[in-house]
Amino acid sequence: MDGGVAGLGGTRLHAARAGGGVAPGGTGPLPVGRDPQPMGNACRETRTMSAERLQLPEPAGTLWTRVREPLKRALESLGAPMELKLGGGTVLAARWKHRSSHDIDIVVPEKTNLWTYGAALDDAMTALGADKYGYSPKHKQYRAAFTEGSTRQTLDIWPNDPEPRGAERAAEIDRVNEVVLATAQILKGKLERGEDALARDVIDVITAERLDPAGLEVAVNAVTPPYARLVGAVWDRAQTTIARRAEAEFGDTIADPATLGPRAGEAILSRMYARIAVAVEDGRIVATTTTDGGTMRRREWTAGEAAERFVTSGLDAALSGMRQDAARIRDAATASAQAGRNQQIADCRNTSA
Repeated sequence: MDGGVAGLGGTRLHAARAGGGVAPGGTGPLPVGRDPQPMGNACRETRTMSAERLQLPEPAGTLWTRVREPLKRALESLGAPMELKLGGGTVLAARWKHRSSHDIDIVVPEKTNLWTYGAALDDAMTALGADKYGYSPKHKQYRAAFTEGSTRQTLDIWPNDPEPRGAERAAEIDRVNEVVLATAQILKGKLERGEDALARDVIDVITAERLDPAGLEVAVNAVTPPYARLVGAVWDRAQTTIARRAEAEFGDTIADPATLGPRAGEAILSRMYARIAVAVEDGRIVATTTTDGGTMRRREWTAGEAAERFVTSGLDAALSGMRQDAARIRDAATASAQAGRNQQIADCRNTSA
């Protein structure tokens, strides 16, 4: 059993959706208007803002304290500094405090060849008392397994540049500054393995619908519309399997486990963009998204911010998912804003089946 799960009563998802979204803190409707937190409200997803303070859930927090410095030394053994990013459900659990977590997920730059660090990592894991460890050429991933009492834990290290790129941010963990993935980046990774129907992924999506619907929207629309629908359907149909897995992992702390799959599937479908409109108003680029569930969000950027914000907000990926030329739309909006022309640039609707 993986401990408790907070806030997963059988009616919470529907209550959150009744107003088309929730305000920061998870209560009340989200007002239509300028969205000051374009990556969600559980975490302000820009690296220019002050670092959030996180306490990793147990037993993952203890594992991270144990492996952090030896791991960093091993990954600097070839001389060059390397940025490590913490991700996975452990980071979500630290933000939302909705469940426990056993494991640590570390992301290193996508071009990193972990095989070249194998000896240094093996030595570090041996010294740390890992049960098993090693590099997998098939997955290009390094994994170590630990046992603490009756608890089995894993440390996964994998090269990747999570999308939306550039959305990761600084965080203070145990008084140490780290880099952590944005909520949308983590959720996108969970959706990409959605066909596995993992209970913890389903629970994280349901919690995101309640606490960070904007982040969930970015993640859902960063995968293609057909795949998002596929995952929603898989989770709906796998409700018995998901319920069984949730009970095995989290015990009796979940109300109505049989509803988890359908609720998460509904959350995915309702957060898909039905429409994206891009315009220039008073010299600012305005991107307005409307979901299938009726939630509207308005984001405003200057011309100088457009190149970065189209990517970090997930708009590039969402437009591409609608089979639109995101770069052309972005460049046209930037040129119009720089010239001071107020005009509609694009009005795109999701017509894919």
